[in-house]
Amino acid sequence: MRIAFIVNSFPKLSETFVLDQIINCLKENYQVDIFPRFRLTEKTQHPVVKEFDILKLVHYPQKKPLGLLLMRLKVIYLICLHSKHIKIFENLFSHPDYLNLDPFSRMELIFGIIPFLNIQKKYDIIHCHFGPSGLFAVFLQSLGVLDGRIITTFHGYDVNLNYLNRSVYRELFDKGDKFIAVSKYIASKLLALGCKSEKLIIIPNGVDLDFYTPSKRENSEGVIRILSIGRLVEKKGFIFGLKAIKDLLNLHLNIEYNIIGNGVLFNSFEKFIQDHKLEKHIHLIGALNKDSTLKFYQNSDIFLMPYITADNGDSEGQGLVLQEAQAMELPVISTFHNGVQEGVLNMKTGFLVEEKDINSLLEKLEILILNEKLRKKMGKAGREYVINNFNQKLFNQKLKQEYQRTLKR
Repeated sequence: MRIAFIVNSFPKLSETFVLDQIINCLKENYQVDIFPRFRLTEKTQHPVVKEFDILKLVHYPQKKPLGLLLMRLKVIYLICLHSKHIKIFENLFSHPDYLNLDPFSRMELIFGIIPFLNIQKKYDIIHCHFGPSGLFAVFLQSLGVLDGRIITTFHGYDVNLNYLNRSVYRELFDKGDKFIAVSKYIASKLLALGCKSEKLIIIPNGVDLDFYTPSKRENSEGVIRILSIGRLVEKKGFIFGLKAIKDLLNLHLNIEYNIIGNGVLFNSFEKFIQDHKLEKHIHLIGALNKDSTLKFYQNSDIFLMPYITADNGDSEGQGLVLQEAQAMELPVISTFHNGVQEGVLNMKTGFLVEEKDINSLLEKLEILILNEKLRKKMGKAGREYVINNFNQKLFNQKLKQEYQRTLKR
């Protein structure tokens, strides 16, 4: 089976679910090509990228020269270089979507099309991650650039942003072959946006239970370690976690709070920590690869993810880190937020509170800090829940079956 993955960027540290699917396809001996829509600036990579030599499968968009004149000259050069595809360029230059773009965006689009012209393969499956990638695939197909069945997985922001309406994905829903939602919540949003139920299936992002295996925690220091993992953006709600921990430190000094991830809010969080003299207890770790992150899971006692809905409507679709944490037998504290409620058993594997409710976050943290027996009980229940409901191997088989079904349609 020949599969093209179209993604926003790759290999992105925070999107392990994309990498895991690609690795599974390689283990199935599928032929894989990866087409990121944007170039990535992250320097840290997950070890499996090197282990499977995945970068050799990645076809990045053309690099953009600085300045409009140099961009124009490069576009002319690229068109001449690919003159045998002149029909495709003619289709592009007359396409309404292309004509509606400003000159800079038109050239960016051409840079993004070139990698597909260099490959020129017929694919069985074109698997797009996030709605905009699906739209891009349909656009490429309309130009004659790409051939294959289009499957699009929706994860969160691609159905939640305030500006989205039924017209945004109309063409994708019409011409796409299959749509995957990572939670029932995402599925409901897709149906509301106009996706046909017969084309829609729910496959959550799963957990590699062989990798995420709990180990015995040695804590002779008596320090309770609380962990959060995610991009430092508004919807993760980390500022409310920071405020809850700040107030908690007035009651308990044996607290260490670690936040793994990078993002636009890093500097503001750092300032918050410094302004309140919390450096001894709260640490911004930055982005880590999968192996390094596992060590923090292994040495933590409580997992905290206080998700919120951002001002622009962006919100979480599933919250895979919550399932990873439960697989590591960590009790979790999160919020009644979209698909989160499908992945955490409130009062059994952790606690859910209302969004932005700092007092409730503090209350639940204190309950778990004071009750080691409850932490262990919830942790055991959490791993059992993930084993029964978020087993990556089962979801990989389900995805394989969907690939085969889609080809038979």
